[in-house]
Amino acid sequence: MIHLPTKHPSTTTFGQYLKNRQAWWFLVFCLLGLTSSVQAETRENWNYESRFTAEGFKASGKSGTYAYDPHVWVYTTAFAKRFGMPEKWIDDSLKGAEALAYRVDRTYYIKQCGYFGDMEKCRTPIACMLDLYIPSSANLPWNTEQRYDSMYGKNYIYLSSQDQSDRLSMYRRTTQRGTGVFASKFGLDLVGIVYGKDKRSSIGSYSVVEYERGLYKNLDYISGTTSCTFQRVKDAEVRINQPVFRENGSVNVSKSYNKIAHKIEIPNSFMDRVESYAEKAYEPHSLAKDLENNLQQKGK
Repeated sequence: MIHLPTKHPSTTTFGQYLKNRQAWWFLVFCLLGLTSSVQAETRENWNYESRFTAEGFKASGKSGTYAYDPHVWVYTTAFAKRFGMPEKWIDDSLKGAEALAYRVDRTYYIKQCGYFGDMEKCRTPIACMLDLYIPSSANLPWNTEQRYDSMYGKNYIYLSSQDQSDRLSMYRRTTQRGTGVFASKFGLDLVGIVYGKDKRSSIGSYSVVEYERGLYKNLDYISGTTSCTFQRVKDAEVRINQPVFRENGSVNVSKSYNKIAHKIEIPNSFMDRVESYAEKAYEPHSLAKDLENNLQQKGK
């Protein structure tokens, strides 16, 4: 059998080698160009309207389903540009935050039973949630070094250890302030919402349930629950206080009240839209409405 000589790759002529290298680099540049154009197209089709509205979703050429956003938004021009948000919710009179987002949440609390004297009457309490997007440069008085924590998805509430020393991890992560029942502080010690022209009226505390410091560059995120009366006030302001402590380590609320570390001035244009939103999202499902329906049924 005659064996023909095999041509080893190392015997390739220099001209062929250059030709092959040129072809390879040409392919690389083509792929890079294609990737850049795809990324540009993806970013263009990944703004708020293409992700959360029917019109924008269709216009972007996507098919299938799109996500629903339950929030009422307000934000600055810079925030809108950075995150591809609609211009219609821009209000640069918002001070102390880059953006706020409000929603009525019917999943945060667990279902409770025994309403109106009927042990089988169950309902899920409504949570009124306000999300804050604050510049990291605000240097908020965080009470922990932890960058992120959350109390959303509290399925652990169905468990209760019978050993007092067997503590839930959440209580090990929160900051202890004194020895009372409400001594645990999550992220920030004291946050409240005031309203009115003179800011002398209060709707009570704002309870932090999730936070992430540095969510994006120079942007902190805080999510919390507040009184649902928030939906009906004007000239509102979020106040984050610098805590003043008693000797036992607990927070002295009255002395901390005027120690404002940071405040957010909320535009009334936002509050008007929150009130309109609440008429559909909150009022039909409120405890007062359920009580009214229960009385009407008993009267029949």
